[in-house]
Amino acid sequence: RQAGTTTDYTYYNKKFDGFCFGDHSAESKEEGSDQSSDYTGPALHPPKEKRGAVSAEDEILDNDFVPPVIQKTDAERVSIERVLHENILFSSLEGNRRALNVVVDAMEKKVYGKGDQVMLQGEIGGEHWYIIEQGEVDIVKDQKVVASFAKGQGFGEMELMYATTTAASVVVSSDELVCWRLGRNTYRYIVMDASRRKREVCKQALQGVDFLQSMTEWQQDHLADALQPCSFNKGECIVQRGRTPSSIHFITEGECTVFREDGTEVCNLGKGELIGELEFLNQHAVVADVYAATNVSTFRLSQEHFELCLGPVKTFLHNNTQTDKYKYYRELRSHVAEQKP
Repeated sequence: RQAGTTTDYTYYNKKFDGFCFGDHSAESKEEGSDQSSDYTGPALHPPKEKRGAVSAEDEILDNDFVPPVIQKTDAERVSIERVLHENILFSSLEGNRRALNVVVDAMEKKVYGKGDQVMLQGEIGGEHWYIIEQGEVDIVKDQKVVASFAKGQGFGEMELMYATTTAASVVVSSDELVCWRLGRNTYRYIVMDASRRKREVCKQALQGVDFLQSMTEWQQDHLADALQPCSFNKGECIVQRGRTPSSIHFITEGECTVFREDGTEVCNLGKGELIGELEFLNQHAVVADVYAATNVSTFRLSQEHFELCLGPVKTFLHNNTQTDKYKYYRELRSHVAEQKP
């Protein structure tokens, strides 16, 4: 199975309305398919009684909380930062050096042996988020191995954010596992506060996007969590015809021009409009070049998160392709269909 598919977090998707945080490059073994396998490792012990579960919005952090500072080598700090930059859970810290340093300082190194249970399905209130430096783990749900995680991949974020029961057990499958973990209080102290601010900025910038009105507040919040800001200079290519699409762009400032294969202009796109949704909806290569007609700012959504975040508005997006602005696209698709045997 190709890495980066939406089944990587199957055990989360069924529990959290389809939205998935974290690293998506795990080797996936989808539940109920031939990819899953029976767990044959050490017995999984019953959950330990821990503090009661609460929602992420209900828990209030002590204002006197001071994040821990755990000494690390320069090489360890660089390694941790590289992983954090690639993880959606910490995207809200981009550009905030102080906050990033606090998170890196607070991460604690842990070493486990083969068969050790780092997390256990059904446990109440996960206390840490983990990122793997060396070794591998199996993700075990209902005695089935549904995924395997290795270096650079993280787990435990949903339990950390929402204090829900653990969705799956995490069992060390290699001879040794070396990982870094971040405590709940530090996450709430730094990451959640930054995430709230990022949500407010994203939602304000996307007010002109019509279909967002059909999404619940919860869905809008989690879409905002998955967005990454981008900027393009006038004349710069945003998407190129024939390429495999990797992102959808929400235009928040500026104007773009769409060009046919022969270089003639199709239409202009502006604030509140999207680039790349057609390719994601219909799963094909980019059909037209899009250039920045002015300096342009967008929020980018990866292909992995498109299905997970925008599933509720697919009907709206499909209907939108029937407008005059998408006439060229409809004609092009019809021509391609006629050429098929």
